[in-house]
Amino acid sequence: MHPPTHHPRLPAPSRDFGPRSARKRRAVLTWGLGADSTANILRFINNPVGNGLEPDLSDLVIVHAVTGDVL
Repeated sequence: MHPPTHHPRLPAPSRDFGPRSARKRRAVLTWGLGADSTANILRFINNPVGNGLEPDLSDLVIVHAVTGDVL
């Protein structure tokens, strides 16, 4: 399998083709703007190491989507 080619004006793709277990896993939290999801995010932010994250939260991804609900 060949590495992906890229457009010369775009950044080069990652060369991290190593085993998945060798790469740092990320935690992904969905944030619905409700009390429960907000409390979970605050728990992770206030004690990242205690929740299995890096101290600088570099492995935490928070996802929120605004769907455009119309009244």
